Amino acid sequence: MLKQNNCVACHTLDRKLVGPSFKSVAEKYREVPNASDLLVKKIQSGGKGVWGNMNMPPYKDKLSIGSTNNIVNWILSK
Repeated sequence: MLKQNNCVACHTLDRKLVGPSFKSVAEKYREVPNASDLLVKKIQSGGKGVWGNMNMPPYKDKLSIGSTNNIVNWILSK
């Protein structure tokens, strides 16, 4: 799913590219209550400013909630 939805154009497993690494996201949100729900919302809505000035586009038209949940669960497992 990460490749199909172009996530890997901006994110890698363990180093910053355009956006943060998946491991950095997991580390930052590991202790945040409702992190999964928060990250699903961020992916679906897009965002700016949490990791720098670069925008993350919204994916609500490209990813279902179920697919987004699968991606978030994978990220948080890192």
